[in-house]
Amino acid sequence: MQLDKNSLWFKRLKLAISFVIMIGLSVFIAFSNSYPPNIIAAGRFGIIMFRTVGWIGLIFFGGGAICILYQKLLYTIHGRTTIMICQEGLYIYNDFVQWNHIIAIIGCKQGLQVVTDKSDIKERLANANPIRRWNLKFSLKLTGALFIINDNDIEGTRESFVEQCKPYLETNKER
Repeated sequence: MQLDKNSLWFKRLKLAISFVIMIGLSVFIAFSNSYPPNIIAAGRFGIIMFRTVGWIGLIFFGGGAICILYQKLLYTIHGRTTIMICQEGLYIYNDFVQWNHIIAIIGCKQGLQVVTDKSDIKERLANANPIRRWNLKFSLKLTGALFIINDNDIEGTRESFVEQCKPYLETNKER
């Protein structure tokens, strides 16, 4: 049996293992009674800071793991995937983007950017609640696109995903 490092389950397994490692290290730091020499030299303040860092790590990584696992569990229970390609468009998490609004799908550092036309951007901003609107504007300012598809949410490589989308994009550009 050969492991495919681009399979979705392998990507999620790596994420789960990294969460377990980070949570384990945070628990060790938060509850440890043995301290490095530089922490002991700092006195009581150093020990308090050492434990505080452990608790902050535990809250951050534990809370993040719970949120991500909860989201993935909900998608699994409802029989959905986080990214789905269909005839009419692309489902990206909870949003649906029609093919005729997609200008391009471009690789970036975070994953894949789905670049949409200005009319789609204006419509989404107008229909969004204030928090969602702020989030969309921030994403647009930071990346230049409303939607970023994380590499961990697609089956296979970026290139194979773009290849799957190409026929739909080309069909809608001809119209």
